[in-house]
Amino acid sequence: KFYDTGTLTVSLSSQDSSIAYVNSATYSGSGYMFLSGIQANDFVMVASVADSNGTGTITATNAGTITKDQSHSSSYPYHAVHYFHATGTSTEINVDHGNWIAFAFRNVNTTTPLDVTTTKDSSGSRPNPPAITTSTDNTMIVAFGFIDDHHGVSALTAPSGYTQAAYNYNSSYNASVMAIYKALPSAGTDDPGQFGGDTDSVTAMTFALRGIVDDAPSNIDTGTSFQWYYST
Repeated sequence: KFYDTGTLTVSLSSQDSSIAYVNSATYSGSGYMFLSGIQANDFVMVASVADSNGTGTITATNAGTITKDQSHSSSYPYHAVHYFHATGTSTEINVDHGNWIAFAFRNVNTTTPLDVTTTKDSSGSRPNPPAITTSTDNTMIVAFGFIDDHHGVSALTAPSGYTQAAYNYNSSYNASVMAIYKALPSAGTDDPGQFGGDTDSVTAMTFALRGIVDDAPSNIDTGTSFQWYYST
């Protein structure tokens, strides 16, 4: 004999795993920059600029492996970008000489945070982050603009369509840095465009952050029912 034990209905709910901006901090000089409001696995990016001071290599608390990328310390403006995954709810970043910014994104891939190779350009008199072509959907485009010999609220302005992640200027180091970001839902090419503001020696770069891959099963529809029986 078979006995009907009832119906089990499977309902799958999806979680939003899109990359999201979290928080930022700025600092000028040599010392400690504190970034709070983050959580473990958040992706932290740190950038520095100076007129004539090498910005060195950072250390940080509650940090995984720190990667120094896109560094240049032999022409104006001196600059560098570092990044790492956080391992706690805050990080204290030890920096040396320059105007610094730090900011974090959530839901960045923990094994392959950069979707493709970063692009860079140091030509012209205003920062102009080059176009970048992503290989996966749901990336976050992050662009940086660095300008020498200028500081103030008008030294750099973000290109249209982008949101400012962080900006720092200080006359002690006579240079400015701005980071901007925009979500790119589908794989393809994005060109941030030229920063506005002052003109001088500049550099710019474009990063593409890869999102978390959704490994949830896709072969069961929400609301699917199964009839269960047992026999004696």
